[in-house]
Amino acid sequence: MQRTITHANLREGCILWHYTVRDLFERIQADGLIKCATARVPLYERPIVWFSTNQVYERTAIKGVEIPGCPPRDATWEEMLSLGLVRIGVRPETAPYNWGALQVKSRMSNRLALGLVRVAKEVGAKPSEWRGTFEPVPRELWVAVERYENGIWIPGTAPIEALALN
Repeated sequence: MQRTITHANLREGCILWHYTVRDLFERIQADGLIKCATARVPLYERPIVWFSTNQVYERTAIKGVEIPGCPPRDATWEEMLSLGLVRIGVRPETAPYNWGALQVKSRMSNRLALGLVRVAKEVGAKPSEWRGTFEPVPRELWVAVERYENGIWIPGTAPIEALALN
């Protein structure tokens, strides 16, 4: 039986989200795909396109802030809001690997994996919600695009009505 995807049942958890900010989303949109994260990824490690099952916000998606003469720090929630929050939704099969599989398949060092888990705990994120893939994710696989405004996620213009979920 096929089920049409609607915004109502996307909220039921059958969607994974790639959280980003407006300027990065504009680059993603121009490229027509979500590329693997390569910043600070060692050469021996396979880059990942990160997603989350968290239906509210993935706290590890907070961006870094660099101000000349000051040490780098994470952006505050208010700074993130000023950057414009955007999320891109995909079906679970688009990013089939959970945190454990991502660690192994990416050849991530134990030190880095433990560091990511430590940071997740510090910010209230859950590695059990992390999903990923090792291939860029083209626009054709997106089922939703939303922006965050006034405390809620506002649906964009992704063609979700035409897609079916088996």
